[in-house]
Amino acid sequence: MCKTAFLFILFCVFFLGLSAQNLSVHQLQNEYYSSFGEKNASYWDSLTNHKKTDFNQDKSCNLNKVVFGWNPYWAGTAYENYQWDLLSDLCHFSYEVVASTGAATSTHSFLTDPAVTTALANGTKVHLCVTLFSSHATFFASSTAKQTLISNLISLIQQRGAHGVNIDFEGVPSAQSANLTAFLIDLCNQMHVAVPGSIVSVCLPAVDWGPSWDVATLNNYIDLFLIMGYDYYWSTSANAGPTSPTYSFTSGYTRNISRSMTYYLNAGVSNNKLALGLPYYGFDYPTSSSTLNATTTAAGSSRTYKTIRDNTSGYYSQASKQWSATSWVPYWIYNNGTTWRQCYVDDENSFRKKLDMVQQQGIAGIGIWAMGYDDGYSELWDAINDKLTDCYAFACGDSLFDMGGPAWSYFDNERYTYTIAPQGISTVGLDFSSFNLEANYDSLWLYDGADITSPLIGAYTGTNSPGSVFATGDKMTLRFKSDGLTSTTGFKANILCQTDNVPPTSLITTNNWETQDFTAGFTDEDNSGVAGRYFQILDYDGNEWRANGTHGFFNDNFQLALHSDWTSVTGTWSISSGHLLQTDETNTNTNIYAGVNQDAQYDYIYHWQMNTGGAGTNLRAGFHFFCDRPDSTNRYNSYFIWFRYAATPYIEIYKVVNNTFSQVKASTFPLVANQWYDIKTSYSPATGLIEIYVDDQFITSWIDPSPFQNGVAISLRTGNSSTSFDDVKVYRSRTATENVSIGGSSAMVRYQNPSPVIPSCRIKSLVYDIYRNSVITGSDVNVDWTPPSDMIVLDGVGADIDTSYSLTELDGNWTASVDVNSGLLQYYYSIGTTPGDDDVIAWTTSAGVSSHQTGLTLTDGQIYYFSVRAENGAGLFSADSSSDGQIAWYPVSAEELHAEGKMTVFPNPASQQVTLFSGCEMQKITFLDINGKIVKQLQGKNQRIMTINIEDLSDGQYLIFINESKEFYRIIKQKKQ
Repeated sequence: MCKTAFLFILFCVFFLGLSAQNLSVHQLQNEYYSSFGEKNASYWDSLTNHKKTDFNQDKSCNLNKVVFGWNPYWAGTAYENYQWDLLSDLCHFSYEVVASTGAATSTHSFLTDPAVTTALANGTKVHLCVTLFSSHATFFASSTAKQTLISNLISLIQQRGAHGVNIDFEGVPSAQSANLTAFLIDLCNQMHVAVPGSIVSVCLPAVDWGPSWDVATLNNYIDLFLIMGYDYYWSTSANAGPTSPTYSFTSGYTRNISRSMTYYLNAGVSNNKLALGLPYYGFDYPTSSSTLNATTTAAGSSRTYKTIRDNTSGYYSQASKQWSATSWVPYWIYNNGTTWRQCYVDDENSFRKKLDMVQQQGIAGIGIWAMGYDDGYSELWDAINDKLTDCYAFACGDSLFDMGGPAWSYFDNERYTYTIAPQGISTVGLDFSSFNLEANYDSLWLYDGADITSPLIGAYTGTNSPGSVFATGDKMTLRFKSDGLTSTTGFKANILCQTDNVPPTSLITTNNWETQDFTAGFTDEDNSGVAGRYFQILDYDGNEWRANGTHGFFNDNFQLALHSDWTSVTGTWSISSGHLLQTDETNTNTNIYAGVNQDAQYDYIYHWQMNTGGAGTNLRAGFHFFCDRPDSTNRYNSYFIWFRYAATPYIEIYKVVNNTFSQVKASTFPLVANQWYDIKTSYSPATGLIEIYVDDQFITSWIDPSPFQNGVAISLRTGNSSTSFDDVKVYRSRTATENVSIGGSSAMVRYQNPSPVIPSCRIKSLVYDIYRNSVITGSDVNVDWTPPSDMIVLDGVGADIDTSYSLTELDGNWTASVDVNSGLLQYYYSIGTTPGDDDVIAWTTSAGVSSHQTGLTLTDGQIYYFSVRAENGAGLFSADSSSDGQIAWYPVSAEELHAEGKMTVFPNPASQQVTLFSGCEMQKITFLDINGKIVKQLQGKNQRIMTINIEDLSDGQYLIFINESKEFYRIIKQKKQ
């Protein structure tokens, strides 16, 4: 058996998605460059335009993964640009085996290659790659050839002071599997004896179609296996596609590096012996169309990372680069003027994703084919520095998948443990946006710490998603396993990091006064992102702030007597010192409940304070929500949060079904009796997620796979304790705007302001961000939906007058209007020739209750009316009130009026006739309606008494004039009784 303390056999697992007849990039490129014959470094440099580049290397990070780079002889002096502190192993390519003898066709100057010399000088381990692409049966049949090869390799490694060999035997038929295994074991044993600490490696077919490779046996001898994760689409592929898809590119072709790693780990390769070979090249294919993954019309041409970067102003520009969301690789589709082409080459972003997968699987590191293909560019070195050194940090906000990736199902027999530990944060978490495993056979475990010995957060299978889950610190460990049968869509999670303790802000926007149903606006902002928005509508009845439970809100601050909203079923409940107190310590299940409608339209937050004490040793208290029969023993169907003050205190979640409760989650928490705790519990009927916070710190969560959709009440519960409750509130979820109803017992706001300075509505907003920082803000709203009282309007400056002896002035006055809710803001008055009209004086504001108007131009004998309306502080107006009118006459003296004589009319009111008594002889009697229109005119016979029939007049007020006098008498015509 190979000793593995210091010896590593580098086993290049070339797991390509191609059939046996297709040639690997190693063979193709070796044959291509061999056709040039033996050339010096300057010749090879002329083909690639190599130039030495000085990079500003970050020396503060130390490589802690294997970075194994194949250095082909055609790389010339590209080694001048290698960042040696980020390259653990350099492999000289290659010793070309003669199958019949074991000798070398060429070693391409291994003993003198300056790249090897430079690597050794920089402390990088050096390997010699050994290639055999055909005639395997001939080689394995010759013991002499096998021993010659082993002896030559030992000699070369010893002479060069190198560290090992890398065996690249490709296309080995399955019939030679046993011979291959025996040879590798023999090589391993001899090499390690002859060169202590030496390293031996072998490259395998990408997909072991034979199978030819007994990796379970070889794992006992070989120190490091490298999967060469490229050529999944090769130069002569029928369809264009990525050389190294991180995940499956299409549903019909499932070969990718994720599957390769899963396959070899399951086949028996140890994680710490496995590395992933990655390409610094790809292919540019001529295609039949611009459709992604189109059929190819000829063989593709290889393109290195350097080629792409050297031509970013051409077809490979950043602007035209596209991204495959299923396989996580970039690509370019373009037309060169004659042909559609598609190019697939990894960039620094897709390369980083692959390095993250190396970390996720916990394997040894990576391989690179080939060194120098990024010549002159540092981005891939930068990725290695960030991802494969002790500076590695998980990126907050990154996505995490099973090995199926974002679009496909996971694989059979996945097994891995993955610790998430971003740097510079206080708390790490995962937010699972999708979760679907084969129930009871495939499972995910989450641990609160750096490894699986840390406290278990939860075990999950089926569709029992963890939801949003946080560790208590900056590390969380994920362990996943699938069996060998059914696989499903798996999981997707985003990495959450608690990097700030800054809560969101929430601004509530309304009018100062609201007089009808209105829209409240909410502006919520947070530097990390708002995750939840809730609100609560309170109304003030003149004594206390409450909420209408029919709309999913509740509020009780327990400042007065126990409110009728509560129904006490069991226990001794009372208001004491501004708290709700339950004092019966003998009762194991007390119950007081209040009606609150809860349904699947909204998510809810239940917020309360609680202080539990008592003489016992198992004190308990808590809160039921989504109760459908709150007067039942256990509220029939509901959830409840239970604080258990026992020897080991717990905060527990229970689900009650048909009055039988079951504990579904329990988390230890250092509860202290007789201490107040602020508690928030959120519940989403849509997802079944319940989360508990104590003093604004997240404690635990649970997802109900069959969540309740409706409830009619909340209930407080205690067990063998004396417990005080305070500030019991229920919020419901909201959007950026919410309609608020006012007026009447069914509205959200049932009361108007008791005075202009005491609001009757309070809107509260509760917002939390993705790191569970939360804020509660409030805004008071003045409410008045009733107009001010109407007024009585009088003509003149005091008592009502009927006649004004001026054609330039008018006076009016009115009684004061009253509005207790918003107060009186001002009056508006007008003067018109009909009631309510403003054809003389337009509507004008007034702070007082009278108006004196001058400078008028009035018509002699015309009736004029004052009209008045009042406006309250909320902007509501009273009904318009008008005077009964005053007739304006041309000014006359008192003697003239007396000379006309006095008139008396009776009866008044009258229905059929009136009798007129006048101090002068009557020649003409005129009746005017309230608009000043003559409606009846009679000729008198100089008599002083005259009876006139008025049945022809409509009901209403009339003015009677005698002769041409300016004096009139007002009568009322009414219906006959």
